[in-house]
Amino acid sequence: MKKLATLTCVILLVCFTFIASASPAHAAQTYAVVYEQSGNFYIGTKNQKGYFFHNNSSSGGNVIPKGQQLNGSGKKALPGGKLEPAGSDPAIGAANEFYEETGVELRNFSGKLEPREFHQGQGNAEYYGVYYLLSSQDFSRIKDDAEKNLKTGVKVAEEIRKGNIKNYNEIHKKYPGCPQDNELASGESWNLNNDWSKIQALKGDRDTDWFYYILDNLRKNL
Repeated sequence: MKKLATLTCVILLVCFTFIASASPAHAAQTYAVVYEQSGNFYIGTKNQKGYFFHNNSSSGGNVIPKGQQLNGSGKKALPGGKLEPAGSDPAIGAANEFYEETGVELRNFSGKLEPREFHQGQGNAEYYGVYYLLSSQDFSRIKDDAEKNLKTGVKVAEEIRKGNIKNYNEIHKKYPGCPQDNELASGESWNLNNDWSKIQALKGDRDTDWFYYILDNLRKNL
């Protein structure tokens, strides 16, 4: 009986170890807040559907002629997404996500990470807000470049719907400035003080709630 009990414990231990090692680490989200000292920051509006998305395959990504419904479709969003690989630097992850969604490389500009990144939640509700403080001139350039690239993304989505673009690799040959992912429809500048009522409206919505807390933290520390 004692041997049976010991054997059972060993089997359970092996099973739990296998399950733990087989279960993927949860995916935190990381978001980029690109802003300048007066409180202006960049915020986007999500597409209703996305028509192209990059990946690491030989094809470079996928095009979806009928479109794929997006989480938070049509709502305001800070550029960002899943922190990959899990456990990596949120600042690098947020910069990568900003590039994927706007076509603008933040590391081409001089700035600093300030204040300290915001971190909240755990498990599948874990997220980071990373603050990129830039000069007014660089902020304007990033905003303008992002808007231009997002307008290009609108054209590409239309080309895909019409069947004129069938493969992901065709996109950047024809439209070099196009973002890698078709997440954002447009973007604009909001101000932490002048647009505070708009920011408050993000609270209480499961798709935008975390953006409120990220921006509220910046406002308190600016």
